[in-house]
Amino acid sequence: MGKKIEEVITRFKNNAEYERTHGNLQGCLEFRQLAKWLEELRAYRKLYHADNIDNCLRGDGRRWE
Repeated sequence: MGKKIEEVITRFKNNAEYERTHGNLQGCLEFRQLAKWLEELRAYRKLYHADNIDNCLRGDGRRWE
């Protein structure tokens, strides 16, 4: 899942650069905002995972899939 998020963030940043170079400031800002939100989501998911690792384990010590 993390790799797909990285790919989407990269795509949004590339789209923002394309829009900027073609004079579409609004499109550039929208793609930058989407990339920023995804980066924040990725950071929250990492924090949540680290803080709740015990909650992710089954009674036998295996992780929930």
